Amino acid sequence: MKSRVRSQVLAGVFTAAVAVGLALLAGTARGDDSPTFNVQVIQPFKVGDRVRMQRNVDETLGDAVTVGRSGPQRQLSEMKLVFSGTLEALAVDGDGVPTRWKVKGEVATVRQPGTKSHEELVKPGTEFTVEWSGAKASVSAHDRDHPLSELATKFLPLVFEASGGGGEASLNRMLRPSKPVAAGASWKIDTKAAVEHLHAFDGKLKPADVIGTARLKALADSDEKEKKALVVEYEYTAKSKSPTGAPHGMTAVGPAVREESGSFTIPTDLSTGYFSAKATIRLVGAFKKMETEKKPVRIRTGLTTSKTVNREIKVEEDAAITEVIKLSTILTYERFGGVDKTTPTSTAARSSSSRNQ
Repeated sequence: MKSRVRSQVLAGVFTAAVAVGLALLAGTARGDDSPTFNVQVIQPFKVGDRVRMQRNVDETLGDAVTVGRSGPQRQLSEMKLVFSGTLEALAVDGDGVPTRWKVKGEVATVRQPGTKSHEELVKPGTEFTVEWSGAKASVSAHDRDHPLSELATKFLPLVFEASGGGGEASLNRMLRPSKPVAAGASWKIDTKAAVEHLHAFDGKLKPADVIGTARLKALADSDEKEKKALVVEYEYTAKSKSPTGAPHGMTAVGPAVREESGSFTIPTDLSTGYFSAKATIRLVGAFKKMETEKKPVRIRTGLTTSKTVNREIKVEEDAAITEVIKLSTILTYERFGGVDKTTPTSTAARSSSSRNQ
């Protein structure tokens, strides 16, 4: 199977396209004397702000039952992408969402389907630029005298497209509760925002086609009183009768279901803490693909003679596909000359709670 992870399948997971921070603001006091927290997944970036990112992408495309051959067949395709590097915001939009990054790679490798070893995408220290247009990312060499390889151009965008349509900006709108919540509370995701977020999966998706919840699982304390972190879990399902998105090299021929579940931990102090996230995306549906097969073909060899030869031809096949993608991400905020430029200047970087006296 093809190795490219489609951005529409990955939509909704954490990418470096947007800085991630935390707003732990003083919530309204509840009758049970419990503190409440304003869960905010992202913080705005400024030009020049930097973050170090580590990301693993594991894709398994399998359980494909083909139709039209001598019998059912099972296929399995696996791909693993590993990346770490430093990102500097070169341009941001009005909401503080980076639209162009300067990236200095540390580790960037891919293990393609059918191979046992990783191939290097860029050498350590290589600089390149990532630019966003809608939900698509493109990469280009920072130094024109040292162009990126075809392999790097193919796989590096997947690192930054990992959340698809809108990145953390749309994820924040999906998951942010309408009011401060206490530890243990759950709330419904914003399905209208989810439709925008999943546009690449199905451009005609409606809010009624999406259902999901998020919950503040825990408030993790450290030895120091002010260094806390929120642990948030979420899950949602989108059902499409005729999806416009499909695994690479395929087109949908029937309904599909896209499921995602994940959790993330957000620090209150971005100068010392780090953001981490894990997510699993599952796509199940009926798709069509073109396969190359050797089939007997009758050819003319003369005016009255002919013979049968085996030739490679394109054969259309229907398949029931299950695609599972697992992501793990760590973002570490960098310092500049002892001053942390990525720490928000407001109370968003501090935790506080309101209690009844």
